[in-house]
This record gives sequence, C-alpha cells and structure tokens, in this order.
Amino acid sequence: GITKVVILIAYMYLCGLVPDVRRTFQYHGAEHKTVYCNENGLPLTPENAAKFTTLHPRCGTAFMLIVMVISMVLFLFVGRGIDNFFLRFGVHLLLLPVVAGVSYEVLKGLAHRDIWFTRAARWPGLQMQRLTTIEPTDDMLEVAIVAMQLAKGEYQPPAEEEAEEVSEETD
Repeated sequence: GITKVVILIAYMYLCGLVPDVRRTFQYHGAEHKTVYCNENGLPLTPENAAKFTTLHPRCGTAFMLIVMVISMVLFLFVGRGIDNFFLRFGVHLLLLPVVAGVSYEVLKGLAHRDIWFTRAARWPGLQMQRLTTIEPTDDMLEVAIVAMQLAKGEYQPPAEEEAEEVSEETD
C-alpha cells in the first residue's frame, strides 16, 4: 500500500513537470482560490480571490489519497483468503462504491471540523495539493470566476461594447 502511495506521489510530481499539466495545475489553484472567495461571501473578483490559498480541504486530490488509504485498510481484511485473482478482484471492484462513499464522508467530515485531530488528518491531503495546485495568473482567476458564476447561475455576460473591445484586442 505504501508503494502505491509513493507511486502516486511520484506520478503527480512528474506530471507537474509537463508544461501543459503545470498550466492545468494553475487553473486548479485558481479554482480553489475562487471557491474560498465564494465561501467567504466576498465579491468574485480576481483581487479578492488572489488573497486565498490554493490548498482546499475538500479537494479531489485529498479525496484520492483518502480513497487509497481506506481501500488499503479495507482490502487487508476483505478478500484476503480468496486465492483466485479474478474473484478477489471482483470482490474489490464491488466494494469500490462503498470505499468511495465512505471516503467522501471522511473528506466532508475532516473539512467541516477544526480540531487538532481533523487538522492532522487533513494535512497529508493538503500536502498532496502542493503537487497539483500552482499559483494562478489573474487571467486564470477570471476564468475560474466565470465558471463559478455559471455554476451558480449568476453569470452576467459583458456588455456588448466590452465584448467588442475584447474581440478587437484578440484580433
């Protein structure tokens, strides 16, 4: 199990060395900053979002780590006595929705409580995010803000004059 976690960390690190993936990780950071800005009730602007960290307790990266740990512990006991590889694989596959559901609840529980235990349990997931989130540019924050506004049903397209100015600048 520890080998799997080390492979995951190495894989994420190596992916971050690819320029296009680094850019994706910047957008991931912009997403987190925008979510924090929204959760704090501030107007969604690049200036407000830029104040926040790129590390978020309910990140999918942390979820992935929780899934790995819970599945490692569960599968130490379940399927251990099954010698047939395909049967054991089938049992593990059938239990995957249970692992995902429990992992989701653990992630939610850790994110919404702030005591020493939850901070300690969140820490590994936050450290994993150092590999998958990078400080974004203001343009990236603007994209994340529009995405948040669209998701909330609050997006207001720019006025026609502004849209024409933007299209003239890009020509």
